[in-house]
Amino acid sequence: HIHDDHVCGIPYLRRHHGTQCWTLEDVAKVIEDPARWNTPCIMETPVEVDRRFVDGERFEWEGFSFEIVFYPGQTEFHAAILGDIDGHRVLFSGDSTYPLKRYLPEKEKEWMVNSVLRNSLTFSMHRKCADEFDRLRPDFLCPGHGPCFDIPEEAFGEHRSYMERKEAIWRDLLPGPAELGIDLFWVRLLPYQSQLTPGKTERFTVELRNSFEVEALFDVRITSSLPIRVEPDSATLRLAPGERSQVTFMVGVPEHAPTSIRRRHLLTAEIDVNGKPHGPVAEALVVVAE
Repeated sequence: HIHDDHVCGIPYLRRHHGTQCWTLEDVAKVIEDPARWNTPCIMETPVEVDRRFVDGERFEWEGFSFEIVFYPGQTEFHAAILGDIDGHRVLFSGDSTYPLKRYLPEKEKEWMVNSVLRNSLTFSMHRKCADEFDRLRPDFLCPGHGPCFDIPEEAFGEHRSYMERKEAIWRDLLPGPAELGIDLFWVRLLPYQSQLTPGKTERFTVELRNSFEVEALFDVRITSSLPIRVEPDSATLRLAPGERSQVTFMVGVPEHAPTSIRRRHLLTAEIDVNGKPHGPVAEALVVVAE
């Protein structure tokens, strides 16, 4: 997955050993262009990706068979890899699945889906981890930290039970729609960090997912304290519950706008949902410079 403690050695390996980087597309898009994304614990240095995979794709490497899956537990941008190794099914789970005793030694039998709201989460994401753990049925778990673990048969039910109990607690604590209460990134403005050149325009994308649990009409505008030009003025999307989509805007500043490489400005995505203003939900940082 994308976190810096898991990818920081890749540039060294590429430079000194000619190592290739293979990963899931949902991971590749972040580590190749980290300045584009507002998400925690990413390394500033871009990582070149040699081969991209889609969810569920199988591949061979040096005589071993693998399947890579989208596994968005600890972060939205996360993969897990199942390897068929010496007749055993080994799941490399990153930071998304652990036996709970790793954190609470007295919990001998429970298994957890590791979720962090600030890393981006929806109910469907942690359910995806439980579904894949059930489907893949590994014999051993190799997580991103700590030793390898045997996986007893009861672990699969405990893993799903933990996910279901967690979701029930969230739904009990949060006012409806509960999905919106945990989804801190239902709107993203991309790229997150960029430079605007006076007299020129740059493309910005607003990514939306409907976490309102009903069909919703989204009205989207780009605003800033800068004297910007935005085309179009606004955009409208109608999305079913859980559906995702995006709209693009061309943003520019006047030809004679003041420049400073040391000053950053905010662009914001202001969103109305079914006619109700939600304000500047997402932001991007821009520098105006030649």
